[in-house]
Amino acid sequence: MAIKIGQVGLGFMGKMHFDTYARLSNAQVVAICDSDVKKRRGDWSDIAGNIAGKAQAPDLSGVTTYSKFDAMLKNPEIEVVDITLPTFLHEEFTLKALQAGK
Repeated sequence: MAIKIGQVGLGFMGKMHFDTYARLSNAQVVAICDSDVKKRRGDWSDIAGNIAGKAQAPDLSGVTTYSKFDAMLKNPEIEVVDITLPTFLHEEFTLKALQAGK
């Protein structure tokens, strides 16, 4: 049985986490949240970092997308929230996730 993950933040680290979850049999990203509509549609071509190579288009079939974190938190399927936002936002988003029972 796979743990159901909601991920917020689709920058370089968010892409790395998403790609890692895709390789695991016991984890499944069921929701993503990002303010960038392009990223929510699966165009991750602008994501860059210190690892060579262009970002591959992710398989978002079966993944619900959100522009607002509070809306994603209402998804009862999500068991765990992975926060891949800038560090200064971690506390705020962690507290919201915990208050939502995630």
